[in-house]
Amino acid sequence: MWPTIQPGEAITVEPANETEVKLKDIVLYRTGRGLIGHRVLGIANRNGERVLLACGDAGRGEGEPVAAEQILDKVVAVERDGRCIDLASREEKVKHSIRGLALRCKHWIGLLQIAKRAKRAIRMRAAWRDAASSTDEAVHAKQILGK
Repeated sequence: MWPTIQPGEAITVEPANETEVKLKDIVLYRTGRGLIGHRVLGIANRNGERVLLACGDAGRGEGEPVAAEQILDKVVAVERDGRCIDLASREEKVKHSIRGLALRCKHWIGLLQIAKRAKRAIRMRAAWRDAASSTDEAVHAKQILGK
């Protein structure tokens, strides 16, 4: 859950049932890989059962489905540098939104840089192709003219 929860930090959890969990809450749930804490990105009903879509804050994926019976608790606070940070506070919600926006911007800037490099490579190949074809044409013209 980095950067919201950093390695080595203690978390405070509260018991939560499926109806208490809301969008953007951080839930602790059990999978075959062990206990996982992720943020709720979506809530849906599949075949009459409530399913959450959860993903870590650093993840860019669409998240993973979490069945209601997998949910153990809701993360409500983090202890950082000797102080308790309430994750439901307005300040923390604003920080989370800013971090999310920054990560998306970083992702798009990376894609723009890749596109710029690809465009430059295409232009260089076209220039090489034009130079090679004009050289071939000159050689062909010399052969025809006998010079």
